[in-house]
Amino acid sequence: MWPATGKDCICRLIIIPGGEGENNIVSGLAASGGRLFASFKKRNLVASYDARQGNLKETWMVPSPGGMAARSDGSILIVSDHKLVALKEGK
Repeated sequence: MWPATGKDCICRLIIIPGGEGENNIVSGLAASGGRLFASFKKRNLVASYDARQGNLKETWMVPSPGGMAARSDGSILIVSDHKLVALKEGK
């Protein structure tokens, strides 16, 4: 389980190297199949985490990603640059 105490316990899981300040604001979250997905609009980035351990698994470049929703087929829907796109296994 993720640490539930400490002022920055969630921040350590979500901030990905290479960004700072406002670039690290999460613009969307979704969860499915033991994974947590976070989008970072100002970085054009979507990250996938192991939902149980909090480890970063993968990142994908997505133009201006915002809100997200998980689908039963394992893909996630993302509002990207004012369009709805589906992302599955990074594609």
